[in-house]
Amino acid sequence: MKRTVGCLFYPCLLALSLCACVPVPKVEDPPAITGLDQTLKQAATGDAAAQTALGDSFRYLSDGLGKDEQASLRLYYAAADQGDAQAQSKLSRYFTSSTPDALMESAYWAYQRARRGNPFDMQRLASFYAKPDFPAYNLIESCKWRLLARQTCDPKTYSAEVIEQASQRAQPLREQFPVKP
Repeated sequence: MKRTVGCLFYPCLLALSLCACVPVPKVEDPPAITGLDQTLKQAATGDAAAQTALGDSFRYLSDGLGKDEQASLRLYYAAADQGDAQAQSKLSRYFTSSTPDALMESAYWAYQRARRGNPFDMQRLASFYAKPDFPAYNLIESCKWRLLARQTCDPKTYSAEVIEQASQRAQPLREQFPVKP
């Protein structure tokens, strides 16, 4: 037994003395993710742009965050409710299914941007109103939003009466949406 202990003791003692001579490498602390830290702080204070950026982080797996669609949506909603155009655009495009609720949700956020003069969302809103499966199907509204986006209403799709009524509805709103260069 003494022999076995001696056989183990001396090699261990030698290994310990060698380890004491070699410096232990210092492991540096991981770098702070300052961009993410700053975005988190700003989002917590209610900064709409930071909430949208953080929503992107959760949705697209960037900045070291895991994918979390629900967190992403909550952040987009928080920013969109404050009027953030990017968040409204993301929500408008997020709901892609053809269920009535998804169509209405997407149209709502397209409307929020369209009423601020965004021609792309005006055209998108016109397309929603022209779909027969859209819960608020209305060709007059569809043509109105096309006219406000400075587009023409195709006589193959819209009757002359629809175009006339849409033109009357669009006329008082034209001053709100000036032609953009």
